[in-house]
Amino acid sequence: MAANPVWCQIKADVCERPVTTVAHAQPGIMGAAAVAWTGLGRHASLDAAQQALVRPGLRYEPDAARSSAYRYSYQLYRRAEEALAPISRELAAYGA
Repeated sequence: MAANPVWCQIKADVCERPVTTVAHAQPGIMGAAAVAWTGLGRHASLDAAQQALVRPGLRYEPDAARSSAYRYSYQLYRRAEEALAPISRELAAYGA
């Protein structure tokens, strides 16, 4: 799902930051290669391995309107969580 356009856009909107995919068909394999080559001393660090191996793919910019809607929804979620906390504690104690 790391390259799924819908999820990438949601991540950009929720985090309010650009999200860039990688141009590799198998990013997990590229990550494993970076770790292995770093461990073998071919690269001085994982950052250096990433710079040498990873090619950027598509970039998703956050949409201000959707970001605002996600921010508002999160505020409502937090309020609901706080309101239900006493009941949740009571239920946890009841089941103990």
